[in-house]
Amino acid sequence: MSNIISEKLIFINENFDTKEGLFEFIAKKAEEENRSKAWKETYEGLVERESTMSTGFVDGIAIPHTKHESVIEPTLMVIKSANGIPWETMDEKDVILAFSILVPAENEDNIHLKLLSKLSRKLMDDQFKETIINSTSEVEILSEINKVMEE
Repeated sequence: MSNIISEKLIFINENFDTKEGLFEFIAKKAEEENRSKAWKETYEGLVERESTMSTGFVDGIAIPHTKHESVIEPTLMVIKSANGIPWETMDEKDVILAFSILVPAENEDNIHLKLLSKLSRKLMDDQFKETIINSTSEVEILSEINKVMEE
């Protein structure tokens, strides 16, 4: 899972009016970084997944994800929004931090479930959440995420 995230997949101080705007940003960045063959299809995968059940968590965090044939390789992105994004969350707070998981439709060992599980568990750790939310450094965020991936 070492190449699942890099500094190029961490975005700080972005602005989004809607979760669909965030999904489009994620999909376009995935295509730019050669992790998606077609951003529109990846976008549609994110929207379709969100329509089945909100990926909103608590404390301003969401984990939008898709398992889609347009995705080339497993990818984790971290996006920090400068403004709150309206979202259905468990505590009804707007989202300011998104961990987006993109995986190919055909993938070994259900990697998306492993990533979701690791992230969900770690997001219960207040210290981890605080570090990511308050960080202004892609390097620091990458370091924190890599620790989670190694656990």
